[in-house]
Amino acid sequence: MIESRFSFTGRCVTGSRPSEPNPSVAPNFSLREFGRRDGSYFIHPNLILTLQNIRNLLGQTVNIVKVDEGGQGTRGFCASVRAGDLSRLKEECSSFLQEGSIAKLLEEGDRLFLEARASPTESLSLEDAFDTAFYVTAGFETSGDLFQQVTGNFDGAGLSFGPSQVNFGTGTLVPLFRGFEKVDPAKLRECFGGSAHWDEWRVLWEKPVAEQIRWADQQSTGSRKQDFKEPWRGYLKQVGRVPAFRKEMVGFSKTLYGAKLGRALRWLKTVWPQPITDLRCFCALFDLCTQQGSLDKAHSRIEARFTQEKPKKQREVVQIAVEERARTADPPWRAASMSRRLGILYGGPVSATESGKTAQTDNPYFSLLPEMEVQGIEKFVGA
Repeated sequence: MIESRFSFTGRCVTGSRPSEPNPSVAPNFSLREFGRRDGSYFIHPNLILTLQNIRNLLGQTVNIVKVDEGGQGTRGFCASVRAGDLSRLKEECSSFLQEGSIAKLLEEGDRLFLEARASPTESLSLEDAFDTAFYVTAGFETSGDLFQQVTGNFDGAGLSFGPSQVNFGTGTLVPLFRGFEKVDPAKLRECFGGSAHWDEWRVLWEKPVAEQIRWADQQSTGSRKQDFKEPWRGYLKQVGRVPAFRKEMVGFSKTLYGAKLGRALRWLKTVWPQPITDLRCFCALFDLCTQQGSLDKAHSRIEARFTQEKPKKQREVVQIAVEERARTADPPWRAASMSRRLGILYGGPVSATESGKTAQTDNPYFSLLPEMEVQGIEKFVGA
């Protein structure tokens, strides 16, 4: 195992008596891992997001084994963590350094010294907000390794794949694979084993959507067609193990659904002129745009409730928007859609009842939703 060290400088959440014995601060990290020598803990939302992001893209266990205060004149800390592959860890962290999520990256023998980007606890950068939104939505759509999710034709979409469950039905699966082909065509072909299967898969990209769904339906299995037959399931899971393709999935989803989010925010501004800067509101609307595409079908319903209720706070505005958009979904999915978005707004599972159905959705990434503002929203919406 390889040891690496993380350092963080900035305002942090501190304390010594958590309400649970060892609560999670992210899906793969617990509070105990951030314990200091005096028995207290020292964490920050930026650091948690960065660590979880590295862990997800690395696809390997990252264990924090030691936490110390930062250097003189800082309010930071250093953490020693273990991962199985130093070169892969260094590669992932180097990309975060280029993006700005990591402020400093130094190699010290068999360790890496990382200093996470510092910012006030009251705000996250737009890029960090998109990362948070992406993972929160993926937490609803998937379980286990986000990037190896393969789902059959249980919902009429044919085949769904990856963290955001892009699929044939919405026309999002093929563009993602075209992106993979640009990144590393040889590696993509290799994931599909024999050339005959690769050729069949590649030809399928050029078919009409109805034919793609028909093919996927034939490969779907299980009582509700949620599973997918081998060897195709294995091929797709292999694609999800490739680090470069994992990054492509993140970038693809943030670009595609980020554009839809920008459009939704611009429309909301026409009926409620204040900017939506609350992180949870941002993430709830991103989730809506991923699952339902837009607010368009609910515009008149939202306007009517605004006129009647005259919301004064961001979360009141967004709650109205997500509730009314959920009510325009197909009846079997209304309760689940509403529960998802309300859970994001309130930071935990919320029960919702619509069209005779009750749903309460949980999400391992709820812990990444602190009370914070998002920087740069007005520039983003105006873009």
